[in-house]
Amino acid sequence: STLTVAEQPRLGGARLVVLSRDTESWCTSQSGAMLVREVRQTKRAVLAIGLAGTRLYSRMELSIGRNPVAFTGDSVLAQEPGDVVFTTPQDLGAQAGATLRLYEKANTVYGILIDPKPAYVAGLATVMDSRSGYLGLAVEDELYGFWGFGGSPQIMSEVGRQLFVNLANRLVAASAEQEASEPEPAAPPAREEPAPEPEPEAPPPEPGANAPG
Repeated sequence: STLTVAEQPRLGGARLVVLSRDTESWCTSQSGAMLVREVRQTKRAVLAIGLAGTRLYSRMELSIGRNPVAFTGDSVLAQEPGDVVFTTPQDLGAQAGATLRLYEKANTVYGILIDPKPAYVAGLATVMDSRSGYLGLAVEDELYGFWGFGGSPQIMSEVGRQLFVNLANRLVAASAEQEASEPEPAAPPAREEPAPEPEPEAPPPEPGANAPG
């Protein structure tokens, strides 16, 4: 479903927030700050695209928001073919270093340079360029996905559409796991009723009160 984020974003029951290419300037606004707070509090999965992704994740101080470089291209090189993003729900049959042509036309793609790459970042694919190592597809902390290309879905190749859906599916599954792993709020302790106060004992009879006359 589509969620329009207004001045005060509330994500409701959405498992995945997708930021498209036309929101890059919005990511630096006050509304963008509200979204960052909402995402952090709810730990909602995000798929951010192109320049919008670099700006949002930079604001969130994530590794995949650092050192973006703009390239022109239509393809990436698979780096982690064993990751579910290449197999579920569509098996792309990708091999390590295989070229995946994601667009029918060249467009701007933002590559992220992370060296050394921490274990909490999945570097899924790098940009096709002589300067190697720039990630065009990545996931950080399992919940935050980056799709570096800014091209519209209308010019995606079939492989590009399948990979995009796979990436969204990966993030939604991670969001569901995150929600399931969160402990349920503890029930408030049962209120103990105060013990009844003992009945006062009757005073002993006075001497001679019941003696026969």
